[in-house]
Amino acid sequence: AVPRGIRRVALVLTAIAIVVWPLGDAGLHSLERGLYIGAMISSVMACVSLLARAARHSPALGTLSDYLLQQGYRRRYVLLALAGQVLPCMLGFAGVHLLLGVAQRGAHASEAQRLAMFTVVSRSFSSATLWSPTFGNMVILLALYPQLRWGQVLPVGLALAASIIALSLFVDRRLLRAAGPDAPPPPAPPGVLRASAAFLLAMVV
Repeated sequence: AVPRGIRRVALVLTAIAIVVWPLGDAGLHSLERGLYIGAMISSVMACVSLLARAARHSPALGTLSDYLLQQGYRRRYVLLALAGQVLPCMLGFAGVHLLLGVAQRGAHASEAQRLAMFTVVSRSFSSATLWSPTFGNMVILLALYPQLRWGQVLPVGLALAASIIALSLFVDRRLLRAAGPDAPPPPAPPGVLRASAAFLLAMVV
C-alpha cells in the first residue's frame, strides 16, 4: 500500500547511501543505529495509525466531539487548544482531522473567528511535538541521546506548549473579546466525564 512516489524516493536514497558510504568514516555501527531509529519511528507510527482506526469506532469520541460543539466560542477555543495537545499526540493526524471537524461545524459570527479556530488547533498540534513521545522528532532525540530521558524533556516541552497556547490567546484576543461572553454552558450530557476518562485511559495504555 506504499505510494509509488515514496517507494521511488526510498530507493533513490538507498542507492545514494550505498555510493557515499565508502567515502566516509562510518562503520557498521552507524548502519545499525540508523536501522534502530528507523524501526522505532516505524513502530510508533504504526501504533498511532492503529489507534486512530480504532478510535473512529469509539462512541466515547463521538460524545466528546458533540460536547465540544455545544460550548460557546471562547470556551470552545480554549478547549480545542487543549485538546489539540492531547488528541493529535495519541491519534496523529486523525486527531487533528477530528478537531478541525469540530472547529468547522461550530457556529461562528465571522470568517475570521472560524479561521482563528482552525489556527489554534494547528498551533497546538505543532507544539505537541515538543513533548509527545509519539512524534518522530522526539523518538529521534531519545534514540540519538541514550543518556536523555523523556521525563527530563517533558517539563520543558509542556512549558513551551503552554506558552504557545497562551500566545495564541494573546494573538486572538481581539476576536475573543469581540465574540462577547459565552452563555452559561449547557449541562454536560450523561456519561461525558466517564466517556472522557475511559477514552483517555485507553489511549494512554
